[in-house]
Amino acid sequence: MKTHHHTETWLFYGISDLYFSFHSEEWVFDYHSAFFAIMALEKHLKAFLIWHRKKEYEELGKKEANEKVLKIAKSYGHDFPELAKKADEYLSNNEITNLLNMSYDGYNGGELLEVLRDAYMETRYPTSRNVAQSFPVGEPGIYHNPLASSGLHKFIQTFCETLAKELAGSIDFEKLLSEVKDQYKHLEPFNRFSNIYLKEHWQ
Repeated sequence: MKTHHHTETWLFYGISDLYFSFHSEEWVFDYHSAFFAIMALEKHLKAFLIWHRKKEYEELGKKEANEKVLKIAKSYGHDFPELAKKADEYLSNNEITNLLNMSYDGYNGGELLEVLRDAYMETRYPTSRNVAQSFPVGEPGIYHNPLASSGLHKFIQTFCETLAKELAGSIDFEKLLSEVKDQYKHLEPFNRFSNIYLKEHWQ
């Protein structure tokens, strides 16, 4: 098994999740869409880290390599600030820092990253504290809710695209995107998705 297969697998699932979050546009599915966007970022980050930690499994047999890759992925849990910090260690151009300093429809990237673990929980389970409580409007009891915002999706999409482009030269990127396209090209929203995410890379 080629070393880059593991990274391509995680990236395939990450792009699929990102597309599904885009596909579900009805407001009644805001939390479902947010959940899949969050999962997409987690998988993009883990794909990136799995590639950069390939020395830990590239000499192993297939079964042992699969187990090691899963162990690497699980070791980060859903700790998005830690995932971003570790990914940033493999970059020399401050791209992640720049992403976190940007504003996405009124939300700061760094603030969004900090609440993603709680957002992951809130979009899956009933919770006693909502992520919105970290974004007060100014009046008591009134909050912005990033989980229902375009800002969250723009932040995650930009972050995912940055990581995917960083991996493009290391894996069979053309084949990977072709497989994603074959899976979803019959769906009308996918055409719009591919004109936004990695728009210059689809064949």
